[in-house]
Amino acid sequence: MQRKTAQTTQAMADARRELAALERGRHEAQATELAGVREAIGERKVEAVKRAESEDITREVIGRLTQPSAAQAAARLAEVILNQRRD
Repeated sequence: MQRKTAQTTQAMADARRELAALERGRHEAQATELAGVREAIGERKVEAVKRAESEDITREVIGRLTQPSAAQAAARLAEVILNQRRD
């Protein structure tokens, strides 16, 4: 009877270790996936900022190029580009 109890106890301990190993593997896989998602979000944020800056510059350029004086537009464009480079 004691031997059967010891075998059952050992089997339960083995099962717990196996379950812990499986859970650890699942946790590591989820952590890796989460890191990938965070990286993708960061890249998309950078792209969105660049796109917004580009759109702002484009609007500014179009607005200045439609001014009556080409010299004024060119001067304003140079100013906008200079300001963007400072930022």
